[in-house]
Amino acid sequence: MLFSALFALSCWSLVLPSLSVAKPLPWAGRDVTKDAPYTVPVSTLSSAIECPSSTPIGDAPGGVVLLVHGTGSTGEESWGSTPYASLLPQLSPGFDICWITLPGRSQGDIQVSAEYVAYNVAPLASKSKTGTISVIGHSQGNLDIQWALNFWPSTRPLVKSFTSLAGDFNGTDEGPFLCGIGNLTSTGCTPATIQQSTTRLTGGGPSAFLAALHTFGGKALVKTTSLFTRYDDVIQSEQEPYPTSRLPGADSIALQDEGICGPAHLAEHFTMLVDTAAFALAYDALTHDEGDATSRFDKQYCFHYINETLVEGDLQLFAKTPDIVKSIVLDVSSFETEPQQKTEPALMSYVCESGSAENCG
Repeated sequence: MLFSALFALSCWSLVLPSLSVAKPLPWAGRDVTKDAPYTVPVSTLSSAIECPSSTPIGDAPGGVVLLVHGTGSTGEESWGSTPYASLLPQLSPGFDICWITLPGRSQGDIQVSAEYVAYNVAPLASKSKTGTISVIGHSQGNLDIQWALNFWPSTRPLVKSFTSLAGDFNGTDEGPFLCGIGNLTSTGCTPATIQQSTTRLTGGGPSAFLAALHTFGGKALVKTTSLFTRYDDVIQSEQEPYPTSRLPGADSIALQDEGICGPAHLAEHFTMLVDTAAFALAYDALTHDEGDATSRFDKQYCFHYINETLVEGDLQLFAKTPDIVKSIVLDVSSFETEPQQKTEPALMSYVCESGSAENCG
């Protein structure tokens, strides 16, 4: 329901700036000192990882890169035919690639999806040549990563870098509108849609999930690069002064910034998975310990991938990926894999135990 309605409006989103501008959420940034408990069996959490290489991971000098998908997709559907899976193993220093598939196509409670990310950091880091991993997320996957880093602080020393592609750290303005329609015409929204809404249907600010994330995880907790497009047709708003992808303490970069590709660079939510400039900036984040990626950016990568040995078949496959993933998400939205509901999932008890919060179960 969410994505079908969004794409019905996407042509307007690409032409006009968002009609509403999300107000900044409070960034209290309280620290969490102990790991939250897991509610999902360990055997289930560990079974969500796939490393597609034919050889065991552990030999790549650059270590393991974990890829986290967004709402409505799976790990393979989002990442299997992208430069992240195909090129990163080839580029210096070489990387082992793994992806995770979250339950219910990540339409359920984001707090539960985040457990899958949090649990698998340590096992992957123990196999990684560097003793650490890097994580790259798309869309809602970045909320899973940020929640995991915050409420499982033992993961932070094991994560060398976090790169976000089109992450809605501030939620989306589309959520309240579409969930309002859902409440009038059906049984509501999927839990993840409600949790990503900038305004509750009952009023009073953002979802309880976003409020808790901003209270406890309201800043970059590891070296973080947030990449986004001003022309995002799914998460709104990416316009100044409060782009939803902006995270305090992170190196936040719009592809349309003058120092990158400029306003003529057309990229939308799903093409971020294969965008040449986004990939170049993500590779920069993997290979540099310091920020300031803009000063290192080569504008030829607004049009070309870093690896010049790509064959035509690779390029054709990359070009098809955004439409394929978009089509899958649209199909999934017509038969939601998680039950729709009219109220937001209660916050886990560990959120309340960490400090003041509301809507706790």
